[in-house]
Amino acid sequence: MKIRQKLFGEEHSDVALSYNNMGGIYWSLDNYNTALKYYEKALSIWRKLFGEEHTNIAISYNNIGRFYKMQGDYTTALKYYEKALNIQQKIFGEKHPDVALSYRNIGSIYDSQADYAKALDFYQKALDLDMCTLGEANP
Repeated sequence: MKIRQKLFGEEHSDVALSYNNMGGIYWSLDNYNTALKYYEKALSIWRKLFGEEHTNIAISYNNIGRFYKMQGDYTTALKYYEKALNIQQKIFGEKHPDVALSYRNIGSIYDSQADYAKALDFYQKALDLDMCTLGEANP
């Protein structure tokens, strides 16, 4: 990380990727607040470099949404998951595995809120996309 910062400066895509990866490690260590800080650092750099509509921004939104979901803040989590979905749909169109992932994430929010009809709708969208993009034989 320090080598990348020294070589590229603080606001470089590789530095942001390192922050994102460090967030993932802290997440795996159950240090969620620290993970969030690193995810937010990555998001800040990627926004400056790429604007709002980039796959890395969607990845950050999904990571941050996962944090808020785990905290039980479903409203905020849903906001981040919907932002990720909107970016992915603009970049990839409707038929892409990343779009299916966002549908699953949104479905999980409604599932956690016991809004099973909405959860089922989003889970079904994810399944339909998976079947379309990955095929039935894919585990």
